[in-house]
Amino acid sequence: MGSMYGLMCVGLTIIFGVMRVINFAQGEFMMLGVYFTYFCFAWFGTWVFFDGLWFPFVLVLLAGPAVFLFGIVMHRVLVNAMTGRKATQLEARGHYAQLVLTLGIALVLQNGGAVYFWLHACISCQ
Repeated sequence: MGSMYGLMCVGLTIIFGVMRVINFAQGEFMMLGVYFTYFCFAWFGTWVFFDGLWFPFVLVLLAGPAVFLFGIVMHRVLVNAMTGRKATQLEARGHYAQLVLTLGIALVLQNGGAVYFWLHACISCQ
């Protein structure tokens, strides 16, 4: 568990240090990677070819680029639109907008995952 917290801290440090973006949705992006791996394993794991101990590790390697692409899309569509060149000149104003935006993204991803799994549990119980 400590290594997972350390991984999150390193990710936050790199994101803020290099891109100067406060990303409160970091944990939710990790959640997307975990669920990507889980669903791919649940879907492909029933095939005989993909059975074995090595397959989850392959999926973990595929989850990174999948979440990276999703993050690039979110950054280009939302973060760049919210914090343009004018906001980067004014450090505090740009960070306030990023803070609220990424907190909103985090809430949408959290609640979207909760609703999805609640609906999935209700459907599978019937």
